Amino acid sequence: MKAIFTTFFVAFGLTLAQAQCPTGDVTLSTQADVDAFGVNWPNCTDLSGALSIGEFDSESDITNLLGLQNLSSIGGDLYVGYNDILTSLAGLENISSVSGSFGIMSNDTLISLIGLENLSSVGGELSIYQNSILTSFVGLENLSSVGGDLFVWQNATLTSFVGLENLSSVGWELDIWSNDALTSLAGLENLSSVGGNLHISSNTALVSFTGLESLNSVGGYLSINNNDALTSLAALGSLSSVGGDLYIITNAALINVAGLENLSSVGGLDIYNNYSLTGLTGLESLN
Repeated sequence: MKAIFTTFFVAFGLTLAQAQCPTGDVTLSTQADVDAFGVNWPNCTDLSGALSIGEFDSESDITNLLGLQNLSSIGGDLYVGYNDILTSLAGLENISSVSGSFGIMSNDTLISLIGLENLSSVGGELSIYQNSILTSFVGLENLSSVGGDLFVWQNATLTSFVGLENLSSVGWELDIWSNDALTSLAGLENLSSVGGNLHISSNTALVSFTGLESLNSVGGYLSINNNDALTSLAALGSLSSVGGDLYIITNAALINVAGLENLSSVGGLDIYNNYSLTGLTGLESLN
């Protein structure tokens, strides 16, 4: 009888725990949806599926995410996108992990990433793109690893990576593309490895790679191209290996490649259309 009772109790407990959150994927398209989640699922902490926040094919009326403040983990993907009047991610402050991918995209009035202070890991891809007035990554100070790609694209007012000081590794590709106000990579000081490709392209105001001083290895190719204001690679002094090819192409203001003195291994080398480049001093370690 005791064994039967124990089995029943465990099964009941599991059922009750599972019932604390909705099953499957959840889409919250309106402010009413966000508010209702907090009312209907007040004890939901660990969501097993994906969570999408925003109206992806029309204007969204979401102004706050306070109805989500009990969530501590997302088992699937998390997307916050196409929110025209959302200014803050407050309400997500208890989320410590996203097992899938995390996308923050096309939030026209999002000022910062404050509200993500407890996020320590993203298992899949982290994509941050087309957030018109986002200036930094303040709010992501506890993020230490991204298991997949890190894509930072077309954030018009982003000036640095400040806020990502604890990020030590990117599992796959790091792609920094077309962020017109980006002047340095400050904030990435603890990044030591990129498992796949590192692509830094078309950031028209990027003057230097300050912030990448700890980068030691790139598993795939390293592509540095079309960064019109880039004058120096000096911050890459710790880089010792690039698994694929090294591309340095069409960086109009680049004067030299000093900073690559410790680079001893690359798959191949392509350097052209850098019209201010006066020599290749700094590449002596390559065989």
